[in-house]
Amino acid sequence: MKRRLTRAARAAELRALIDSGQARDRRVLSGHTQAEAARYCEVSQAAIHRWERAERYPRGRNVDVYHRWLSRLAIREAA
Repeated sequence: MKRRLTRAARAAELRALIDSGQARDRRVLSGHTQAEAARYCEVSQAAIHRWERAERYPRGRNVDVYHRWLSRLAIREAA
C-alpha cells in the first residue's frame, strides 16, 4: 500500500527538488513551459519562475499541487 506523505514531508521533498534544479529539469524534459505549470498550479508564471530559481518556495495548497504535478512528470518520464 502506498503511504501518503504529510504536507511537511512533501514540502521538504519539493524544496530538495527545487534546490537541486530537478524541479525545472523535470518540467523542461517533459516539454512543458512555465506557463503550463502555472496554469496547472493556478499561480502566475512569475511564481513558477521564482520557485524554480529557489527565490521563493511554494506554501500551503501550492506545496500539494506543485508536488503532485512534478510527481506525475517523474512517473511519465520513468515509463
